[in-house]
Amino acid sequence: MSLFKLPKNLVNEIYRLSARFWWGSSQDKQKIHWCKWSRLCDSKGKGGLGFKDLGIFNKAFLAKQCWRILKNKNSLAARVLKGCYFSDREFMEAKIKPTCSFIWKSMGWGREIIVDGSRWKVGNGSKIRIYKDRWIPRPTTFRPLSPPFGDENALVSHLITPSGGWNIEKIRNNFSAEDVEVVLSIPLSRSSWKDSIIWHYDQKEIYTVKNGYYVGRSQNFDPESSGEGGVARIFNAFWKGLWKIPIPGKIKLFMWRACNDFLPTNLYLAKRKIPIDLKCPLCKCKDETILHALWGCRFLKVARSMWKAVKEDWYKGNSHFFDFILQCFSLLNSDERGLLCVVLWRTWSNRNAVVHGLPFDASEDIF
Repeated sequence: MSLFKLPKNLVNEIYRLSARFWWGSSQDKQKIHWCKWSRLCDSKGKGGLGFKDLGIFNKAFLAKQCWRILKNKNSLAARVLKGCYFSDREFMEAKIKPTCSFIWKSMGWGREIIVDGSRWKVGNGSKIRIYKDRWIPRPTTFRPLSPPFGDENALVSHLITPSGGWNIEKIRNNFSAEDVEVVLSIPLSRSSWKDSIIWHYDQKEIYTVKNGYYVGRSQNFDPESSGEGGVARIFNAFWKGLWKIPIPGKIKLFMWRACNDFLPTNLYLAKRKIPIDLKCPLCKCKDETILHALWGCRFLKVARSMWKAVKEDWYKGNSHFFDFILQCFSLLNSDERGLLCVVLWRTWSNRNAVVHGLPFDASEDIF
């Protein structure tokens, strides 16, 4: 796994087996897979469960080998590979040809993480090209925003004075205000040490598989699935807050499923092409959405009357369970959020008992 790229068919088969185990499927019975495995691999702060993506994990391990070659150029492995594949250039510029060995192709794939997460640390600036290399400590491009001035291959050393400091006048004349601020914040040494490649996402400037994995995840990031700007920040804050509530893990998992529409209510079963009556099994009046099943059904008056912290207009003002919970969490304190989750979980358990032939328990004892 740390030397070769795992075949895609093998990775997909492992995903399939993992998903079957997670959703409870077996050879004798099939269970509904409510979402793709990649959705479960999203971090908990982004609405997933934080499972490791095997393909990206494999890529992060290969990137570790690339980092070793990059930083230990005199090692036997680095010298052998350099003699075979990049004798006339640097490792980061080495080409991956169809005729290369499988191990070299695998390392070329892992190198993508190093390319995205590394940058130059300015020493004397003699190796760094101003507009073509990654040296500005600003993710994710690590390059100047300003258009090129003069020679596109100009070196960073042209921006450094003989005394070892930044040429402030030249920088201000040729860079945008945003670039000027970032460039002048880069520390320089009077001893003029050599330029070096560092890992940007670690305080020690050293690549780790853990940090590489998160860079690899960002390469596969789908902005449409996570929203943008303020909306995304609200969602992220909600998910992080949910997992921190001091309640049993099974209740947190239940809330995660409810907020993602992963509960088998009649309406969502019907959307999965399962022939079933859409009506609520309790009141028989309305279609059984998740919001109706957990809060809106008239048979749940006991739960609502017991707990006045959640106002009636919060329910009436929302048509989706996730919107309802977002509003509740924004107005309740930590203890009340935990109590709400427990009440909703117990309501769902009581509903399931009715579906399986047991009488509905409307007493306060169930809460």
